[in-house]
Amino acid sequence: MIRSPGAGGLGGSVRIGSEPTANRIRVGRRESLEWSPTSDTSACTGRLSLDWPSLRVITAPMWNLGLPYALKYYIDCVVQPGYLFRYDETGQVVPMVNGKRMVCVTSRGADYSAGTYLHPYDFQEPYLRTVFGFVGITDVRFIHAQPMDITPHQREAALTGAVPQARELGRGLLSPAVGLAA
Repeated sequence: MIRSPGAGGLGGSVRIGSEPTANRIRVGRRESLEWSPTSDTSACTGRLSLDWPSLRVITAPMWNLGLPYALKYYIDCVVQPGYLFRYDETGQVVPMVNGKRMVCVTSRGADYSAGTYLHPYDFQEPYLRTVFGFVGITDVRFIHAQPMDITPHQREAALTGAVPQARELGRGLLSPAVGLAA
């Protein structure tokens, strides 16, 4: 887990696997990424299994209308040719993780729901849907705890709404007959 301040003091970490060591992020049991502190994302090295799990869960706060830098860095490292997609002989993108699912649990300081005046400023959900759709993960579900920074009452209401959503989604994920509801 990478610790960072988050919306409402909650969601203050980007969970992409187990605890990182100095310059390493461990993702799952078999994957790891390494970098030097002064390198750019082209210098990401590591061992990434193409055996992407059937379900990946990301938890992240919204930062500046988008993603925390640690999550963005992780995405920049793994969404590369040969890891999660490839190019065919005509130059077309071929996703390599088709049929997989993702759940994104987010916390946000304000309410960015559809129909609110802030919705056009939500760059977090559209980006995650786009980048993971690019590699073949089109079954992406979101649970948003929002608004977390307005009042204590609204924060409690956001959590009271998000927790049952997570439980319901979890029950659906554990029951193959039910699956994920749209």
